[in-house]
Amino acid sequence: MSLSSFPYGSGSGAPRGGPGNAGPLSLVERLLGGDGLLRNLKTDFWPKVVRSWRVVEAMMLREALTRYGRRSAGFVWAIINPMMLVIIMMVIFTYLGRQAAAGEYLSVFFITGIIPVIAWRNAAVQGAGAITSNRGLLNYPQIRPFHIVVARTLLEMSISGLVVLLFVVGLWAFMDVPLAAWIDEPFTAISAIGCLVFLCYGSAVLSSQIGRVFQLWGQVMSRLGRVLFFTSGLWYTFASLPTGPRALMKYNPLAHTIEWLRDGVIPVFESDFYNPWFPLWVGLIFLTIGLLMEWLIAISTFVDE
Repeated sequence: MSLSSFPYGSGSGAPRGGPGNAGPLSLVERLLGGDGLLRNLKTDFWPKVVRSWRVVEAMMLREALTRYGRRSAGFVWAIINPMMLVIIMMVIFTYLGRQAAAGEYLSVFFITGIIPVIAWRNAAVQGAGAITSNRGLLNYPQIRPFHIVVARTLLEMSISGLVVLLFVVGLWAFMDVPLAAWIDEPFTAISAIGCLVFLCYGSAVLSSQIGRVFQLWGQVMSRLGRVLFFTSGLWYTFASLPTGPRALMKYNPLAHTIEWLRDGVIPVFESDFYNPWFPLWVGLIFLTIGLLMEWLIAISTFVDE
């Protein structure tokens, strides 16, 4: 029997794509369910990404209008509130004659601590009601819980980024804080910001699912945010703490993220105490548990109230 008699042979079998041909590419196509799936992967992926992003954009706009209204007063207050907190802390430390625990500028030190905590707290608190307050929108096939939580998280990150930008420009223009004071190691700073965004998203996903079954979860997260305000290193660093409190602080993923961010932002500050993998793993665990809860709720008879 010649090689051409076997369906996987290399002889003069049927033409490519015919019933007698099963070369390497056609074997892959068969394993994937035919070349139709390959065409779908090539032609449907990016259109689906674009459609999902448009849904997220629409949800962000709707969320902004719902939360702040069509007038600018609500949005301005969302920006002024964290700025006032930073200014109050700077005034208190200046009055007491205290120096920043890291770096030369109190403003840079406080902003790199306060803004991440506010961003995480807002993402978790807003995530707690993300599904329940938008359950009517889930009747539309284009909208999934993923879009709602991503929209709320991106909105919070955008507001936090705008606050930081206003501080950078304002302090440079009126208080002679150089732009170089805001960046030391770009890759380290960008990595820490990315980790913060991922931690906020994972926390928001988990919070959104718990909020579906426990209506008071938003209040719990709001109070937890106040606790983290004092335990995440807003006015101190790992190195400035005694051994006991430092050991407890290492269980706080936000403290690691803030220390990581300051290591990349403040030129004269270096820290060996933070673990960049810890907040990433915490964010991944939160995200996994949240997605698992969403799947369990989807296959159960649970109905959002």
